[in-house]
Amino acid sequence: MRAKSRLGTKAIERFPKDERDISEVYVPLSRENFEKVREDIAWLRRKILKLSEEDRNATRVYQCNVLVFPLTRSPSEEVK
Repeated sequence: MRAKSRLGTKAIERFPKDERDISEVYVPLSRENFEKVREDIAWLRRKILKLSEEDRNATRVYQCNVLVFPLTRSPSEEVK
């Protein structure tokens, strides 16, 4: 996974902005909504794969990373 992340960092230098899309958001989520986000990511991954399978004019290989992970602990996990 770290090697893949490095590819993304290098892409910033190798390719102009109109040839890549790199974005991020920081959001507070409940466990319930985190699970919904995971479902949405799975749906997006399937959609991208379907587009790729149907694309008869593909000229490049793209890497698509979507990461979602906690930056903080929940209050119930805090050390007392």
